[in-house]
Amino acid sequence: MAAAVAIALMPLGGGPLAQALCSAPVTPICATAVPATEPNGATDREVARRRCVDDAETYREKLVEYRHCLEGALQETTAAVEAADRFIGCLRDGDAECRLQEAR
Repeated sequence: MAAAVAIALMPLGGGPLAQALCSAPVTPICATAVPATEPNGATDREVARRRCVDDAETYREKLVEYRHCLEGALQETTAAVEAADRFIGCLRDGDAECRLQEAR
């Protein structure tokens, strides 16, 4: 997914978000696997649970950052598409002074 986002952002012409790679955060391991503990190790389980809560909170914060990056990239991409549409329209109208002017 991140590679696709990076490739999609390359032609945008160098805006600040266009040069940022939006990388999805890694899901905490505790979300998909129960940590190994001793059968009677209540303390170990509590420590593992607290670590998992911390990891999940960090994961959520990184998801918010990822979403923000994607939203910014989408806005830049939308502006670039609109600029390309204007450029194509100018060319079709036969204007000799057409220039692609991307919003920045």
